[in-house]
Amino acid sequence: MGNGMRKYSSCDDYYKRRRKNNDGGANFTKDYCEYWKTEKKGGKDDNFRNERNEFSFSNNMAYDSPLRNSRKQPTTTFISTENDDDSWKELSFSLRTDGNGTMKSAHIQWTDRFDDSFAYAYTNENRSDLKFLYDKPRPELFVTNKFILEAFTQFLDFFQNRTKIGRVTVSIPSMTDDLKKVTTRKNKYGQKPEIDYFRFNSYDYFLYTEFLRLSSGIPKSLKISFFYFPERTEKVLNGSILYHPKVRKITELDLRTVESDVSDNALHQLECESITVRSSTITNSGINKILKEWQDGLRSTRYLKVVSDDVQKAEIMDGVSKRTLQRGVWEIKNRFNVSATVTVSRVPTNLYDSKPTFEFAVS
Repeated sequence: MGNGMRKYSSCDDYYKRRRKNNDGGANFTKDYCEYWKTEKKGGKDDNFRNERNEFSFSNNMAYDSPLRNSRKQPTTTFISTENDDDSWKELSFSLRTDGNGTMKSAHIQWTDRFDDSFAYAYTNENRSDLKFLYDKPRPELFVTNKFILEAFTQFLDFFQNRTKIGRVTVSIPSMTDDLKKVTTRKNKYGQKPEIDYFRFNSYDYFLYTEFLRLSSGIPKSLKISFFYFPERTEKVLNGSILYHPKVRKITELDLRTVESDVSDNALHQLECESITVRSSTITNSGINKILKEWQDGLRSTRYLKVVSDDVQKAEIMDGVSKRTLQRGVWEIKNRFNVSATVTVSRVPTNLYDSKPTFEFAVS
């Protein structure tokens, strides 16, 4: 045979030379091999007999061995609490009106942690041609005379019986005395849910404060808007809501769709990272103070947008170190060398913000 037809590889001798005679094998631990290599005191009988040692196995509990212990079934079983999780992703309450502004129905909708959505509809009309019966998800219908009160009571039961809700939306023009009694009742569930996002389509100050009181912790985001579209030009939001201790520390505050009477002092005491406000009572000097505080490293604001009647570039940028990028646009930096862009527009930037706008955004 040629060299290529050898029965064993030429590498075999190399590995055999490296392999020591006292190797116990790769399938056994070092302690196990050393145990059987060592001669026992007093010698062994010629007749084979089983010796009980630390590597022996037995069904009896008279002794334990490290191998046996490692193969035991765990004495405790992990019990998942996932099935006990009662958190929801969304929960909303809304009232619907006819063309004349008369309340016709109340609606509750929620999405659980499995992304399954459900809905309840309350009305005082027992008809089969109701338009909301074609909503998705199709609501379960309840016909009752006091449909607003009963729907709101059920909504609050859902709210207070959760440990966490991602997003809560309440759309209601105002809180009546009956609804106020429901929110001030004793909490029969004994817990307050943690809310990530609140949205109120209402100008009712009592509504905001009550739901902030009924929830635990500080929400990440708060948005306040209008219920009726004409209210946008007829009503002014009470800016004192900004002094609420929870609102002060919210990460994102959005008041862009409602006119408010927010003052400079109310704006300065906020610790929010993102603020959008529409107010004619905020002055240019108040905005200028915020920019200087940010440059000095005293403010953690990352976004600020103010829509107002009077926005003056010279007053806002007075004493602020800046680099002009284009007309009405500047780059500023703080003491930590973080850059931000400031835009002051005397011309409305879009149809929705129909007033001059100031915008500050960290790059």
